[in-house]
Amino acid sequence: MPHSLRRQTWIIEEAQKERERSREAHTRAQEVLARITRNRLAEGSPILSHAPAAGARVSAWVNRSVLEQPASS
Repeated sequence: MPHSLRRQTWIIEEAQKERERSREAHTRAQEVLARITRNRLAEGSPILSHAPAAGARVSAWVNRSVLEQPASS
C-alpha cells in the first residue's frame, strides 16, 4: 500500500475513533445531567432557580423524556 494511501487510511481511522469518543462523552454527559435533574426534582429543588421561565421549559422537557427513562445508579 502506498505511503499516501496508508496515511489517508490512518487519518480516516483516527477521525472515526475521535467521533466515537465524542459520542461516548456526550452520552455520559446526558446521563449525568439526567441523574442530577432526577435528584433535584426528587428533593424538590428547582432545576434552574436563576431562570424561572427556562426552568419551566426544562421541567416540561424533563417530564417528557428524562423521567420516562429507567433510573440508573
